[in-house]
Amino acid sequence: MSDIAPNSASRPEPPSAIGSEATSLRESRAGVGPAPKEESASPSGSSAHPPPPVQPTSAPETLAAHGIRVRGWLVAAALAAVLTIAALVRSADTLPLFCLFRKVTTLPCPSCGMTHAFVAMGHGHWTDAWHANLAGPILYAVGWLALGLALAQGLSGRDVLAGLWRRTRRLAVPAVVVLMAVAWVENLLRRFAE
Repeated sequence: MSDIAPNSASRPEPPSAIGSEATSLRESRAGVGPAPKEESASPSGSSAHPPPPVQPTSAPETLAAHGIRVRGWLVAAALAAVLTIAALVRSADTLPLFCLFRKVTTLPCPSCGMTHAFVAMGHGHWTDAWHANLAGPILYAVGWLALGLALAQGLSGRDVLAGLWRRTRRLAVPAVVVLMAVAWVENLLRRFAE
């Protein structure tokens, strides 16, 4: 006679038992699921919890943070170079004329006088800077502000410059366009008044 009860083959197991057994079987085949408990080496013989697994730093996060820092340092280096050259050059008159628009049309462009303004600001001559280009002193101050923000980004790894740009671009772009248009009109009026 068989050890199995006559009705056990026809009687199905409850669904919860089938689901948990199937899940356990799938997990064990895939190598996932709860880690096997290890016996403790303590003298009392009680089992200890295994140490938590070490979470490796994800490579994309590290590369992204590194890229943010590098961008900050590159922007800071470029701005520092411009601001340092403006302070070291004795007079902008000694520099060659770079403006292709002025060479072709003999009219000043919106940024004509900007180099003179930056050099004047580098030496603390505010009035000379205003007379060279109205936008010059404002953009010079923005350059110093951007240098500070770029240094903060390089040191902290936070995307300071991009975050500020996202928050202010709707105001900053029209403001710069209007500022440069006013400076150009002033440059043109001064040119035709001569």
